[in-house]
Amino acid sequence: MSRAGNGRGKLVAATKELLWERGYEQMSPRDVLDRSGTGQGSLYHHFPTKLALAEAALKEMVAEEMAAMDAIFAPGKPPLLRLSDYLARKREALRGCRIGRLANETVMEAPELRGHVSAYLDHVERLIGQAIAEGQAEKSLATDLDAQALGAVFLSIIEGGFVLARAHWDPARMERALSGAEAVLKRLLVPSNRCS
Repeated sequence: MSRAGNGRGKLVAATKELLWERGYEQMSPRDVLDRSGTGQGSLYHHFPTKLALAEAALKEMVAEEMAAMDAIFAPGKPPLLRLSDYLARKREALRGCRIGRLANETVMEAPELRGHVSAYLDHVERLIGQAIAEGQAEKSLATDLDAQALGAVFLSIIEGGFVLARAHWDPARMERALSGAEAVLKRLLVPSNRCS
């Protein structure tokens, strides 16, 4: 790897960490320089603005998270297993959603960042909805509700769980949200698939 590439990689890696820890508005270029161990010249050589740096970091974060979601929702897995694996995914409730936590910042007015955040959330919602639709097609899940609307419901429960956990600074709030999501999923099972 060239020195320039290494410097760019360090800057992006540091920004990815800081975006999750502090968010965009609380992250300064000085924070990025301190975390990455690179010089100011390297920063402005690769990224003309803080927004450009954040976009490069967020693009990588979204790709990583989408890959993780694609693994959970792998098409070869039974739909109910995909959904239960999604709910059982290890989450750091007090850190917030790695991508979704940026949605509450005013920088979401900038399409450069908003597009990546919304693309990630749309992707997860679509994966959940697809799993539900497949469960409905195989008659393991009730068919009287719209699968994509349910995808939005499950995604909202998880993202809301992050918000509640951070607002109360209590990871048990996420656990309660997950328990609620599991209860909703159980109610969607057709009677022959429910455990007694």
